[in-house]
Amino acid sequence: MKKAFMITYGTYPFNLFVIVGMSPTEIFQYINRRVAGSFTEGNLNHLTLGERTQARYVLVTPINVNAILMRDFTGSAYDTACLAHEVFHAVHGAFSQIIGLVLSDDSEEAYSYEIQYLMEKILDKLLPSLDKKRKPR
Repeated sequence: MKKAFMITYGTYPFNLFVIVGMSPTEIFQYINRRVAGSFTEGNLNHLTLGERTQARYVLVTPINVNAILMRDFTGSAYDTACLAHEVFHAVHGAFSQIIGLVLSDDSEEAYSYEIQYLMEKILDKLLPSLDKKRKPR
């Protein structure tokens, strides 16, 4: 699957890019078009996945580009678990580094709701693409 989209964090003032199956150059071009050219070629090293890495979360400061990069998404339990893992990093990165909300007993509910919200929004975008590829029974 090759897919890229941007979703909001709901009530929070930032966005999350979700990018599946694209090369670092394609990722750079996609993000740069959406952040008015403030993403520089020096950020390319952040956009690679290791040879054995399925997914990665990236936060590029000071422009606060949040992105989840995935090699592929098949809808499998493994891919969904990898996505959930990266969504946690995305929420933690945005909350702790951008708005200063550190994970604690007092903030865990906000983290949990945001993880649930982002997983739902991301899966709403990814799963229909899979359904189109599946053969009817």
